[in-house]
Amino acid sequence: MKVATRCKPRASRNNQACVTFRKKPVRSNGVSATWVFSKSKLANVLKNWRREVAWGQFSTGPSSPFKTAIVRKKPAAPLRSQLGSKESACRRLYHGVGKDQQGVVAMGRGGCEVVAYDKYSPKSEHRKEPTGKFSEVFSIFTLNVVPEAEAKQVVQELHDKLRDGGRAVIATRRDIL
Repeated sequence: MKVATRCKPRASRNNQACVTFRKKPVRSNGVSATWVFSKSKLANVLKNWRREVAWGQFSTGPSSPFKTAIVRKKPAAPLRSQLGSKESACRRLYHGVGKDQQGVVAMGRGGCEVVAYDKYSPKSEHRKEPTGKFSEVFSIFTLNVVPEAEAKQVVQELHDKLRDGGRAVIATRRDIL
């Protein structure tokens, strides 16, 4: 059974794809959808990629990887909604951070160590591959702006960096086609 993409039409947002998972999102509206996965659930997504992930057509537009990276006054809504960790000491990875420095700050509140990673970042410190395992890994609006083959690689990296018992939070845009 094929997963429906459920994106709503909008003017082109410069080379974005509509991405959705078979699993029901924990948060969804006309703008975005957010999923939370355990390490074993992510492994299942990777194993059954074609059945678990739907990939919509890219919109037309310039093909720069930085077209949707924006500076925000506050963290993106999917990130804010998922930052309720009660752990006194946690380690978080923001995979595909882009220009979301407000998100990095919010993720560090409460004593959490945050590692920001984005292989396309103009900041050299963000291009450094993260080491170790993380209690939480986040990919917010990243899968929409990478080719499908790279999206699977991103999900694999999230899986590989997630510690046992941790959680992965993935949010994708819904207003892009």
